[in-house]
Amino acid sequence: MRCMRKITDQQQRATVYLSKSNMDILNEELKKNFRTTIEELKGKAPTSKESYHVRVMEPPRKLKMKKIHYEYKIEENEFSGIMDFDLESIETDVYDARIYVKEGLANETVVKEANANYMVNRKVYSEITLIAEIARYFPTLRCTQISKLLRNSKDGMPFILLCVNEHNEVLDEVIIPKIFDALYTVTRKKVKEDIEVELLRKPKKGGCYELQGTEEMTIKMDSPDTVVRDNREKSFHADTYIFDSKPEKKLFLDLLKNKKVLEAYFTGMFTSDQTDFSVPYIDPESHRLRKYYPDFLVKLDDGSYLILEVKADYMTEDPTVEAKEAAAKDIATESKMEYRMLKASEIMKGKIEI
Repeated sequence: MRCMRKITDQQQRATVYLSKSNMDILNEELKKNFRTTIEELKGKAPTSKESYHVRVMEPPRKLKMKKIHYEYKIEENEFSGIMDFDLESIETDVYDARIYVKEGLANETVVKEANANYMVNRKVYSEITLIAEIARYFPTLRCTQISKLLRNSKDGMPFILLCVNEHNEVLDEVIIPKIFDALYTVTRKKVKEDIEVELLRKPKKGGCYELQGTEEMTIKMDSPDTVVRDNREKSFHADTYIFDSKPEKKLFLDLLKNKKVLEAYFTGMFTSDQTDFSVPYIDPESHRLRKYYPDFLVKLDDGSYLILEVKADYMTEDPTVEAKEAAAKDIATESKMEYRMLKASEIMKGKIEI
């Protein structure tokens, strides 16, 4: 929507055309930034949100955890064999550009599908330019060495050029990685560090955070609700909790009522520079380091801690969600905690046991 420009003083309707890849990107960004999907936008009535001033409660809640990072070491191999890129077995369909015509943004029905390779601007390599391109990734290799690897490979230079020019992606996803694997060995070492995590930091400016939410999804520390009133000493590192979903709100109230729970904090509403309670993970699509902020931190009567995440049932097998889960379990295990991902449907049915 940042690309749209105001064209009149009246609200206008527009048709937006997206490629399949951009459609997938939009859906993923909706999940990450707004916790919704294109499917969920169908018939979704706008909700009026209010501004809430959220104050940090004293004393600040702190927690000792393990910080994990990895150190990598690269060693050169003595390679004297023949490279086999196995290009004949590559399924090139995944690299084809396609056009998908749909009835609407929120409609999953595909009306028309067609190959669109003719619309893609591909770079055409010669033997010299291909070798020069590969050399950019291997500064310690001479161009003559790269040329020898390609010419003497089982695939042969002519076939390599044919495949790379037909689908440029083959160069980055097959040729270069296989050369790297043949010439180098990468070892990884896990490094653990003891740190103190502050669940919620005071704002840099002003005495509170201003956050948006609906009255239905908000619970304040001074709420007259019986469950909150009788158990408020168990929680509230902030004076106001704004939930994103009914399962999150129900889980919070269930945790307050649970006799095994000593403390229960809703942490999912705080991100970025507001909290230290985050989990670094590698995004499986962008391959970039990102931060994930779990929904709940719970302390039990035996002194152990639980990190809880609430997810819609259909999202539990999403690659990004699985990457977050794996990273969180790693840190939880090293910190002598337990991480659980809870399905929204099971929370609403009261099937969660702590």
